[in-house]
Parts: sequence; C-alpha cells; structure tokens
Amino acid sequence: MIRLPVVVLCAGMAASFSAEAQQRVALEVLGFERPATNGVPGGWAANVPGTASVDRVVFHGGRQSVRIERRADSDQDYSAVSISLPVDFAGNQIELHGFPKVEDVNGMAGLFLVEDNAAGRPVAFDNMESRPLKGSADWAEFTVRATIHADAHVVRIGALLSGAGKAWVDDLRVFVDGQPLDTLHRTAFESDHTFDAGSPIAPTALTDL
Repeated sequence: MIRLPVVVLCAGMAASFSAEAQQRVALEVLGFERPATNGVPGGWAANVPGTASVDRVVFHGGRQSVRIERRADSDQDYSAVSISLPVDFAGNQIELHGFPKVEDVNGMAGLFLVEDNAAGRPVAFDNMESRPLKGSADWAEFTVRATIHADAHVVRIGALLSGAGKAWVDDLRVFVDGQPLDTLHRTAFESDHTFDAGSPIAPTALTDL
C-alpha cells in the first residue's frame, strides 16, 4: 500500500488563533502560498526529496503553486505532496477541489483523498485512478470525494505523479457537505517532520491507495 506523506492539521492549536487568522492560514496552505520549508510550500510534506518544489512562475492563483517533476530515473514509482486533517467534524461527504496542470506525463497525475482509521488503515478513498491526467493539459478544476466513514480518524489529501513528467497543483479547497471546511471547524496547520531524515514509504500499486 502507498503510505503518503502527511502534515497534521492540529485542532488542539486552534485556541491560539482567531477565526479569521485560522481561515487565512488554511487558505494560504491549501493555496500553496506559504514560504517554502524543505523545498516545498510551508505546511506540506513530500515523499521523494527533490521532486516537489515551489513554482513562482507557473501558478493558477495567488503567487505560487507546487510543482511535482519526475524523470525516468527518479526514485520510487511516484511522488506526492500531502497533508492530513483530523476527522473532528460532522458530515456525510468530504470533497477536495483543486486545479492541476500537467506536461508530458507518461504515467498519471491526480488529486487524492484518503480516509484512515485510528490504526492507519484506509477505509475510504478517491485518487482519480479511474480518470487520470496524462500527457499535457492546462489548468482545470477536478474534484475527488468520499463518503465520511464511521471509522475515519484522519483524512489525507494532496496530489501525486507517477512515471515521468511535470504536474502543478494549486488552489485546493476542502468541503464537507458542500460547505468549506475552514468555515465549519477551526483548525491550525502544524508542520510534520516525518520525512526530514528520509522517506519510509514503500509504494506498490496506485490502486492500493
């Protein structure tokens, strides 16, 4: 199974932020607008060092995006950027909206949303495997969605690229039952350092997400 990198959204930190500040931080992180940390936009983690970076030239909105770029000899079978959020909100369906752009992709690129239970096992997911982005295509909005499972403990969201090529992603938003998550529950972003010493990911098939 693919174990995607995560950066936790800590609800416990919410008390130290005003509602307006929390919403601004959420929009900055999901829009990839924060200063880079370890080469990727602040608040995000990447599983393969050197394959994800901030792009201040190609972006959909704001001033920058995240770019995932792989060659035929890149490490592992795929590269991904990811964050996760606790399922401490009520609702029936969760959606991730975002704008990807691809260039010369010979594998696949797409958004993903994975719900994990308390043991870290996936209980629901959508990874665009049935509608992958290939070749070259300009910015377009895509959505991945899943029913909120009763055992869901965290939701991992992000973008991935397999094979070789380039993929950009920008302006992500998370919705629960059609309402923006940042207006439903106050969370704050905290960087995760799981991958500072290297990636423990052992990828297999993309369909195992």
